[in-house]
Amino acid sequence: MTIPIVSIIFSSCNSGDGIVKCEMPKSVALSGRDAKIEVMGALDVKVVDTMLVITTMKTTGFWSFYSLDDKEHMGDFLSKGNSDKEFLGKPTVRTQHFEKDENGNDICYIYDFRKGGFKRFNMTKSIRENSLDIVPMEIKIPATVFSWTMLDFDNIVISEPDESRTFERRSLLSNNQRIEKPVFAIFEDMVTKPDGDINDIGTFMGHRPHLNRIVECGKKLNRIYLYDIDGGFSKILSVKEDVPSNVSTVIETSPELKQDCFRYLECFDDCFCVLFSGNDALKEETNPQNSKIFIFDWEGNPIVGLNLDRYVNSFSFDWANKRVFTLNYSTEEISEFDISQLEI
Repeated sequence: MTIPIVSIIFSSCNSGDGIVKCEMPKSVALSGRDAKIEVMGALDVKVVDTMLVITTMKTTGFWSFYSLDDKEHMGDFLSKGNSDKEFLGKPTVRTQHFEKDENGNDICYIYDFRKGGFKRFNMTKSIRENSLDIVPMEIKIPATVFSWTMLDFDNIVISEPDESRTFERRSLLSNNQRIEKPVFAIFEDMVTKPDGDINDIGTFMGHRPHLNRIVECGKKLNRIYLYDIDGGFSKILSVKEDVPSNVSTVIETSPELKQDCFRYLECFDDCFCVLFSGNDALKEETNPQNSKIFIFDWEGNPIVGLNLDRYVNSFSFDWANKRVFTLNYSTEEISEFDISQLEI
């Protein structure tokens, strides 16, 4: 994956109050088309190897699998229940950890937030044999966790509310031992009021594959945190959009006027991609503005902004075929966008 516009990146950011304010050096308008995949109750989408995986509202078979080649349905797996192979909650595909095993099978490590444990789901074998291949794992994280990212089996970064529910405490779980890292001090001003909404300071996490660089994006707050778990690198970014990056401004805004900032995140070897919303609660329901996807490198340099011609709740890149899949779960519309002109 090559990104040919790096040469103009560095003039597009400036610093203030410890936050690097970024403007995309290039914006590209994208027009989508119907992906010709119809799934009732679709909640989010994820490209995994040669498949499009879709979380649905069903209780039995709530992950649906489609081939990227011909968009044929490949099967439905995962169900709610209390057995070792079932889930008390309904994990969404976007928040899980994917990798290939030694045989080239696509594996997903799924966190069941109601049980606080993980299961290992062999997607390739399940589809090939039309039989669920899933086993519980000994890895545990607290059921109170708001966000997490798995660096490897032995190291998971988590955030969870403190006792007062005014702050999200971060920890590295290493071999099931909780470790506090000095780099987590970059979040020290992320505190809400005792009677406030902790979601105002909430983030969702990802990391650079096979490395220890973490990214966290604010749900309501216009901030992107980048840091290495050993503290060797840290940076706080915001984008030049009409959503506040100041914590006090966000928590003092009335609930109906609070805007969603970042909604979705995908991480790759060379970059991370984040979905920007900017809609408040009323606008979200009546006339949401079209969505944008911002792409950054792992030094925090902005690369390109993708201005979509519609509102979406989730996205996933199919780099091999140079397209982006999106979903608007209110309309259940799955779309695809051609990105071949970006040379990404």
